[in-house]
Amino acid sequence: MNTMNKSLAMYRRIFRIAKNWEGKKGDKEYIRSEARYLFQKNKDISDPDQILAKLREAELRVDLALHYKIPYPKPLYATQFIPSIRDKTVVLDPSLQNTVSKTNICNTIHTIHS
Repeated sequence: MNTMNKSLAMYRRIFRIAKNWEGKKGDKEYIRSEARYLFQKNKDISDPDQILAKLREAELRVDLALHYKIPYPKPLYATQFIPSIRDKTVVLDPSLQNTVSKTNICNTIHTIHS
């Protein structure tokens, strides 16, 4: 599937989620307006790698919203450097092998991408 089709599929998925969202008043409209804004903002990106990175970011936000039932993004500092698990690009520092925790993984990911 090319990047255009993937982008359209993600856009449709977000609007289907918004249509069926059960939450506070205004959440549905927030989801729709945020999707419109971000897709419009990024419409001129032509580099396939940048497009795929934006799609991974969108997928992460959708997955977090569905899991936690909160459509609003986490603070930027917490999600900016977290790669998709499907990428398998996370390499843990060997010194953390015995002390793997959410905090250590986030610190390691931040260090890798710094």
